[in-house]
Amino acid sequence: MYLVGVIPGPSKPSTDQINHFLRLLVDELLLFWIPGVYYSQTAKYACGRLARAAMVPLVCDILAARQVSGFGAHNHTFVLCTCCKILSDDVENTDIDAIPRRVLSEHRAAAERWLHAESTAERTALFNSNGIRYSELLRLPYWNPIIYTVVDSMHNLYLGILQRHIREFWGVTRGGKSPKRPSVDEMTQGEERLLYGTDESLETCSKAVLYHLCVDRGLRYAGTSGVLTRTLRKWRKKEGLPVPRPAGSIPDIHIPRSGVITASHGPPTVWTERELEALEKSERRLATTSSVKFFHGSSTLKSLRRMCEVRGLAADGIKMDLVDRLFAWREMAKGEEVEMPSASQLAQVEQSVQSEGEQTPHVVHEKGPIPLPTAAIGNQTLQEYEKDRSRMQLPSWINPAPRGFGTSPRGKLSADQWRTIGTINFPITLIRTWGLEEGKRLEFLENFLDLVEAMETLGLMEVDDGHIAEVDRLLKRYLDRAKELYKGCKVQPNHHLALHLSMFLVLFGPVHSWRAFAFERFNYMLQSLNLNLNFGELECTMMMTTCRAANLQALIQHSAIRGHLPAFLNTFDKLSGSDRRGTRMEAILQSPHASLDRPHGDTGKRPVTINLDDGVYSALQLRLSFGEAGAHSRSLPSDTPLSRNAINCSRIIISGVIYRTRHRSGGDSNVIFKHPTITTPAPGSIDLIFVYERQHGSEKVEETFLAVRRLLDLNADDLKSDPYRKYPRVGGALYYNHFADEILVLRPSDVLCHFAKTPMEREEIFKGPTAQNSGERKRQDGGGEKPIVHVKPLERVCNLLANCG
Repeated sequence: MYLVGVIPGPSKPSTDQINHFLRLLVDELLLFWIPGVYYSQTAKYACGRLARAAMVPLVCDILAARQVSGFGAHNHTFVLCTCCKILSDDVENTDIDAIPRRVLSEHRAAAERWLHAESTAERTALFNSNGIRYSELLRLPYWNPIIYTVVDSMHNLYLGILQRHIREFWGVTRGGKSPKRPSVDEMTQGEERLLYGTDESLETCSKAVLYHLCVDRGLRYAGTSGVLTRTLRKWRKKEGLPVPRPAGSIPDIHIPRSGVITASHGPPTVWTERELEALEKSERRLATTSSVKFFHGSSTLKSLRRMCEVRGLAADGIKMDLVDRLFAWREMAKGEEVEMPSASQLAQVEQSVQSEGEQTPHVVHEKGPIPLPTAAIGNQTLQEYEKDRSRMQLPSWINPAPRGFGTSPRGKLSADQWRTIGTINFPITLIRTWGLEEGKRLEFLENFLDLVEAMETLGLMEVDDGHIAEVDRLLKRYLDRAKELYKGCKVQPNHHLALHLSMFLVLFGPVHSWRAFAFERFNYMLQSLNLNLNFGELECTMMMTTCRAANLQALIQHSAIRGHLPAFLNTFDKLSGSDRRGTRMEAILQSPHASLDRPHGDTGKRPVTINLDDGVYSALQLRLSFGEAGAHSRSLPSDTPLSRNAINCSRIIISGVIYRTRHRSGGDSNVIFKHPTITTPAPGSIDLIFVYERQHGSEKVEETFLAVRRLLDLNADDLKSDPYRKYPRVGGALYYNHFADEILVLRPSDVLCHFAKTPMEREEIFKGPTAQNSGERKRQDGGGEKPIVHVKPLERVCNLLANCG
């Protein structure tokens, strides 16, 4: 039994209201547990049956889950995680095996202390110290809030991690500002504590100071003050700091406070108060900073020339020449023998992402907020996304990605839309655009594909120990790399909670049975029911309406009913207005009635008899010769003739999924299939669906078949330039957008899944040497090059198609 977040009352009920509802529920659950409920008669047992029931997983979003199970909010210092005892300041730690796990006995003891507290103030103090309060569910002797409060994959992965990665890590519609840079005195004091002070003195710095100390040194600058302090401590340890300040290691340079400074040559120079302040800042930075880029960007040319003059250095040249001399002087003043770098070497800074109109990295300034990290996705990438979206063919059960993604008018996206964007659209577009580059873009892509592969593996309907271990490895690698690539992006509790998903896979199996997609649809269904508004009758009305609808759905799914009432079913589907796209289709795939179903012809019309042409007839004979399991054993006596007559069908339902011919629906006709004559699954398109009746011994056998044409594979030269095959589990593959002349006939069991089909231009993929040889290929192909198409398998059962193509 599952507990779903369906609680009557206001949208955000209080803890007392939730406990009141749970008290009524637990009273009934206790009866079902001990001694159980005896039913005097059931459909299968005329003499009655004893029924016992237990509630195990709690499935809802993180806010409701914490309220119901008795944990504090996810931002509470001591209950960031319901599985382990990690603290909020340690949220970036991905080694969860090193973090102590929560203990049920300790949790129950803390909840009992909260329950028996003598005052509200005492309860508040207890809750602040451990983040645990009492829940009525603890009355159930078997209920364990630590392992039964599941991390919902829908909210955690799609609405949480994936959305945050795209919006914040990549800068699509990103908001927020970085802390304003503190005054010179505050920053100088912070640098003193960092370089020469103790850990305790560093902790006294404000968050803004800690933030900018990290920025100046190219460290991660996201998180709380505790996280920033820990980052700076690691940097100090790596650099061998803190050390006592060497007395006179760098000569003190006197900065006069008057407005006139005498130069070594020429007339005295008049300095304003602002210029003197800038000169003083530069002197302090020269003594503390190790960043050439920061020192160059934050110092004026006038200040640099004066600093060179008072040290007896040449004061001519550009700013980088002056910075070069000052840093070399500093090293010599410390008594270190170092090779003096050239100005060109110092000018070389790490190149960040620059393309598609995005901004170049900003130099730190003293005034105003430091700009957020450069956006990875800009207008050009979004335009490429729109291009791929508009030319992509999807089956009708896929909820397509929205138009205008990343713009304010688009508004809020559903979890299923995020899933489509993250697992279908973005991998196709980004591998095509970023996969052909080098540097940061490629690192961004590979990090993102780790997340996509982890989400796809977690979403499979069949998982084993290998899948679970792979999920752990991919999520940990994704988080560790993301911390390096996106230094200003904060690691959230959702990132840590995702590391525990493998534990719930072991406990409860594949996520489709305990994620919130189905329950959210159930909530919507309850909200859509007509209510009679009479107290005492509301529950009966909802129960009767729900049971009536469920019984009707189960009845019409039966194969005997569907075969005799096609016109009724067609009208019923139109009137019900049910949306069978997205994750709802995955629920249908798991239905006990979702086996191979009878094909459907044109509703309301008489069956159309067709005469099979030579190609289809020969392919049918070949397929029948291999039998049902694919083994080559003649299924018909050699003297049994095969008729050429068949009944034409417009569609077929296989495991709840509708397949159509390409003349009626291009998206529903694109299939990945297997065939006894090919070694690996292949993509193709359905040309014909037909019902064929034949004589098998003394019986007549009626079967449904599909005639398909296979897409042509790339030649050896083009195959080397396919960037998608580098990522077979999430990238798909390229094929020529031409069909083979040979027709293959399939049984419904040979059809594996649909695929997303995206036509592409050759120039978008084949570049470099391959593009230079395009003229030679053009001559070899008879004056024209074959267009290409991308194939993305949509198989979500057990990932059998990882190496398709």
